[in-house]
Amino acid sequence: MGLYSQNRQRINARKLALTAIIPAYNERGRIGTILSVLLQAQFVDEIIVVDDGSTDGMDAELLQFAPEDPRIQVIRHRHNHGKGQAILSGLRAATSPVLLMLDGDLIDLTVQHVEALALPVLSDEADMAIGLFQHGYFWSDLSHRLTPWLSGQRCLRRRLLRDLPHQAAQGYGFETCLTVLARQQKWRVRHVPWIGVSHPLGHLPRSGGSGFRRKAKMYHDILWSWFVLEFNGSLPGGHQYKIGRDR
Repeated sequence: MGLYSQNRQRINARKLALTAIIPAYNERGRIGTILSVLLQAQFVDEIIVVDDGSTDGMDAELLQFAPEDPRIQVIRHRHNHGKGQAILSGLRAATSPVLLMLDGDLIDLTVQHVEALALPVLSDEADMAIGLFQHGYFWSDLSHRLTPWLSGQRCLRRRLLRDLPHQAAQGYGFETCLTVLARQQKWRVRHVPWIGVSHPLGHLPRSGGSGFRRKAKMYHDILWSWFVLEFNGSLPGGHQYKIGRDR
């Protein structure tokens, strides 16, 4: 029996509900590929795409998928608020005890990658699993090798986010927020190799001058998230982002 078949049997045996959350901004031509993969994963009970104010016609692509499967839910922001806020909108709408978070621009993603990421959490071997790119595009591999804590590919238990500090999770600081919380609260973390998966080269070649501003904001948000959590405590009083009751 192959590893893929073994993973599928172990996942199916758990019977835990899982919600996939995909924050997406101007990912026309890419978001459909991610949805096609997730729809093959029978253990994914709910798929929430948060369109964070896209202007490239991505909504038309989403309309091709949403009516096809009742698991798909689309949340639209009228304006672009940033990745962290998009994920938080997805969290408020999610109904499952296990959350799967994926970027909307992944290249060469397969259902096997999704299953490998979900398995450690569904089998209670980890509180959070992080997917790390290997043997894909050089720059994507290098980024995950040098800064694995910035990976947006995560599976974790919803209860861990019960009192997520919203000021640390804004914008591009969400992954840093999760990483610091995991260390402070001693979560069981598993790193999962994602062989062959990559991101596009990034916002600089895709967006020109606006890409530089986006990169600057990204690094600002990452440093701010780390600063808030390290110097104000993991759960700053009065500044939690409530995402609903524990499930």
